Amino acid sequence: MELYDRILDAAIDAFNEKGARFILEDIAKALNISKKTIYTVFADKESLLKAMIEYGFRGIKESEKAILENEKLSTLEKIRRIVVAMPERFVQIEFSQFPTVKERYPKLYKSIEIRIETEWETTIQLLEQGIEEGCIRP
Repeated sequence: MELYDRILDAAIDAFNEKGARFILEDIAKALNISKKTIYTVFADKESLLKAMIEYGFRGIKESEKAILENEKLSTLEKIRRIVVAMPERFVQIEFSQFPTVKERYPKLYKSIEIRIETEWETTIQLLEQGIEEGCIRP
């Protein structure tokens, strides 16, 4: 596993435990590396948090794509799966910790909100297809 991924994994664990209140020392200690090593990969804690969020959204999009391209699934089964699409590592994330991001990193939190509110095109198209096929009601 590359250092980038190891740091992200440790950051997710630290986030689950402390929310955005974790410090880079927590990650360094968990990985038995120095904070300087973390700074060779991430400029600061906010860029690490941003990378965590990007990782999550990228994983969701990859999951959506795999579901949509699976020809063995019916439209209804695709809808069921796409609604809960989540990267494997993010299934374990403690979402109750997100208010700490809002409190400490309001711009980052706003970008998360925007993405959550706007990135539904794939799901909406699939729901419309389900309505057209008659497998779900409008």
